[in-house]
Amino acid sequence: MNEDYIHVVGRPEAYDRLKQGIKRFSPRWFIRLVQVLLRPYVKCCGMLNSRRCIRRGLPPALRGPFRTMYRVARARWDQGLYASTGEPVALPIPGSSHSVWVRPGTCDVILYYAVFLQHYYGKLPTKEAKVIIDCGSNVGFTSAYFLCRYPESRVVAIEPDSVNFELCRKNLQPFQDRVTLLKVAVWGKAQRLVVQEKAAGTWASSVRQAAADAGSVDGVDIPTLLRQLNINRVDILKIDIEGAEREVFTASDMSWLDRVNAIQIETDNRECEALFINALRGRPFSLSRYREILIANRQDDAR
Repeated sequence: MNEDYIHVVGRPEAYDRLKQGIKRFSPRWFIRLVQVLLRPYVKCCGMLNSRRCIRRGLPPALRGPFRTMYRVARARWDQGLYASTGEPVALPIPGSSHSVWVRPGTCDVILYYAVFLQHYYGKLPTKEAKVIIDCGSNVGFTSAYFLCRYPESRVVAIEPDSVNFELCRKNLQPFQDRVTLLKVAVWGKAQRLVVQEKAAGTWASSVRQAAADAGSVDGVDIPTLLRQLNINRVDILKIDIEGAEREVFTASDMSWLDRVNAIQIETDNRECEALFINALRGRPFSLSRYREILIANRQDDAR
């Protein structure tokens, strides 16, 4: 595994290496200057891409209302307003007969756009997947995305936040026996934890250690999780656990990585990303990046 260079999916390798090299060795003032100069171009490209994604993913009758819904949700999130502005509404899963429930005025709308219209997890690391574990399932969008993309798969959806968990249950109900729902938190060891109140019920919901017998949710380490579910091999492990990566990837037992074929992870910060990459060191994974998602793909015959 070469952690010095992580290929960005969709870029020609020569161009990608040149761009990353310039960014790595240029002074910060130069990088900031380039970013300022390119900001109007980047904004214009973003708007065009947004319209293209919405046009491809939604029927004509929903495109305008969704753009309005997205703008409201984005503005409210930026202002720190997390409460819903109305009852949940159903939006379609593109390319599927299923739909998911979205709370208007919340980050659900932004997440729906990212997962189903921008395909954040669409650079799939494997053509076939039987067992998928979704650590940090939130309201179930990514789990539903995987279930649609891999019709033969089973998904273990893990979400510790009670509010998110109930909507996750509702969103994944159509998939019934293909889903196992767990209201626990992925952690470095078995421990009682508490969901932090500030961002509860949002995509930024997180947990912290609790005093003995005072927690609101059980923390579970991945080896225990695999043992309890009788899982020998994981095809895709998706991780988005808002900083708990620090506990997971500094645990004493990391042998479970040898039972995972691919990982798609969105780390909370650079420290968590460095800990993740360090945990993979010496193991046969290749790394690539797509948007904010870091993809580790096993390269040996254990698949």
